[in-house]
Amino acid sequence: MFLLPALLLASSLIPTTLALPRNKFSLTLDDDTTHDPLYPRSPYPFTRLLAFGDEFSDNGNGSYAHGITGDPATVYGHGTWTNGPVAVSYLSTLLSAPLTDYAFGGCCGGGDFGATLDNAYTQSPAGAASLVDQLANYSASRWSEVRESLAVVWVGQNDLSLHTDAF
Repeated sequence: MFLLPALLLASSLIPTTLALPRNKFSLTLDDDTTHDPLYPRSPYPFTRLLAFGDEFSDNGNGSYAHGITGDPATVYGHGTWTNGPVAVSYLSTLLSAPLTDYAFGGCCGGGDFGATLDNAYTQSPAGAASLVDQLANYSASRWSEVRESLAVVWVGQNDLSLHTDAF
């Protein structure tokens, strides 16, 4: 589905993973345990949460790559670009689903992602993986997990701030 770039940014090669304690869930209808009323089942048709986008979803990738997680590690709080956990971290906890976070602070949609007036407006700054790069990185290594995943894509505020004085 996506054409992979020859080189991916080194910082986007290893996503930040937040593993949370979970109950065993079975989503396979052919499995006899799914019919057992005493066996815990997930009310959701997914087993993991994926995040793509900018600093509104970055739980540490961009912070680490841009060097703001040094000493003190909580310069913005929790190693993120905000003063606390980002929304996908809360969502991961609420759903009891492990989070694999490809989001990267500073990310823009990228000139090839959506319609723009000028591709220069939406290129991610040096060191920040664009949304296209994040999706390509995921699809290269974990495409088999798509059916079991809930993906959150939150991007656009950096694109907007680059050509308006809103921020």
